[in-house]
Amino acid sequence: MAERTDADPQATAASVPRPPSLLDSEATRRAVRSAAREPGLARRSDDVVGAEPVSSSQQLAGAVQRSAKGDCVKGEYLGAGMGLLSLPFLAAAALRDKCSP
Repeated sequence: MAERTDADPQATAASVPRPPSLLDSEATRRAVRSAAREPGLARRSDDVVGAEPVSSSQQLAGAVQRSAKGDCVKGEYLGAGMGLLSLPFLAAAALRDKCSP
């Protein structure tokens, strides 16, 4: 009767090749590099539609203008705090675009 000798389990596990990882392949690396170099989808859609790209200073100016408006949901409009009587003032603020989005 032949004696059975088991090899070291770590040695046998190391000898078995692991399947290639899909996330760690050359094609994935090329795709990530390509995506990093090219502009994003939103920027490309602006180019197609013809909208001018907005600079960071223009974005800041727009944000400052939007922040000047009150948040009508929180009651930051002229005539707030009068209970049911403030509903017409809320409607007027919304119609005059005095509420922040």
